[in-house]
Amino acid sequence: MRISERLFRGRTAGLYCDTGRITNSLKSTVAADGAGGASQLAMVAPEGIEYVPDRDGDAVILCENDRRLFMGIRRNNTEHDLKAGELMLYSKGGAVIYLTNDGEIRISGNVIINGVPLEVN
Repeated sequence: MRISERLFRGRTAGLYCDTGRITNSLKSTVAADGAGGASQLAMVAPEGIEYVPDRDGDAVILCENDRRLFMGIRRNNTEHDLKAGELMLYSKGGAVIYLTNDGEIRISGNVIINGVPLEVN
């Protein structure tokens, strides 16, 4: 059975989503206070991506019986004007990698390649 089908069944199936406020985060776990109480949550991310979420973010939590997983941050809006099919990676420090629909790769910030800063004249 697909996860989406189990989610639509609601809590009776033992699988449901919850939300909570992030209170702390480490490399592989997130602490969040939600409707289910305070929890230490294992993080889920696509292969090859690591991150540490900010405190006070709205955590999306997938729950199944006693297992609870941090799935990411709920985003109600975006400060960036992305179009369908575009991708942006960004940090609080201002570094940005933006893949556009017209095939451009836009990079902002201090670019360092193999320990050497990239200088563009």
